[in-house]
Parts: sequence; C-alpha cells; structure tokens
Amino acid sequence: YIVSLFAIFNYLLFTLFVHSPDPAQHLQHALHFLNTIADDFFNYRSLDSSEFRRACGRTEWNDSLVFTCDNSNGGVGHISTSILNCVRYAISTGAGLSVPRIVIRDANNMIKLQTENRVKMDCLFDVQHLAQSLNIS
Repeated sequence: YIVSLFAIFNYLLFTLFVHSPDPAQHLQHALHFLNTIADDFFNYRSLDSSEFRRACGRTEWNDSLVFTCDNSNGGVGHISTSILNCVRYAISTGAGLSVPRIVIRDANNMIKLQTENRVKMDCLFDVQHLAQSLNIS
C-alpha cells in the first residue's frame, strides 16, 4: 500500500515537473492518470476476519449499552486509531456502537481543534465499508 502511494506520488511529480513544459497539460495528464486508477486503487473488498468472529462469539452482548465515540481528533492516522479502538472496546464490552463523529481542525490553523464542531465520519472514511466488514466478520 505504501509502495503504491509512493509510486503514484513519484509519477505525479515526474508528470507535473519533468514531462512537459505546459502546466495545463501536466494537470490534465495527472487527472487522467488518477481517474484511470481510482476505481481499482481504492476498491478494497470488505474485511472478513476470523479474529473478529471469534471475539464477537465470546462476547456477551448487552443491547442496552451503546458506545458513542465523538472525540476523535488529530490527523487521519490518529483518528482512524481512535475509531478502531472504540470498535474494539465496544466489542470487548458487548456494547453497540453509534457511528463516531470527528472533531475537525481549524482551516486556518491546523494545530487548533474546533472542539465545538464535529463532522460525520464519512468525511474521511468509508463508513459503509467499515460496517460491511464488521457485519461479515
């Protein structure tokens, strides 16, 4: 995955700065490249995990307990870790899980969190893919 991203990044750099002197042609070529790979590059099958099934099978589920994890903040890596931890905690306690919301950063100052503003998780992640993966597993 990381190697693929590195290759795409290098290809785009080469296309934008070396291949042609016309910036409009650079952009058009790069967009065409991204459009041709986007369908395949981000089309992952849902996760089918025997470990999730085993953990869920050992869990005593409590329908009256629901986790709400609405304080995920930071960069994409930190937010995804926070959400996955929330899923893990919900499974380990037998709780349901509401779809988490994300605390966004200030558009002008990325260090400053806008704690009063939360957005849906789907602004960064494929919620349907996560739900399908959890249901399959």
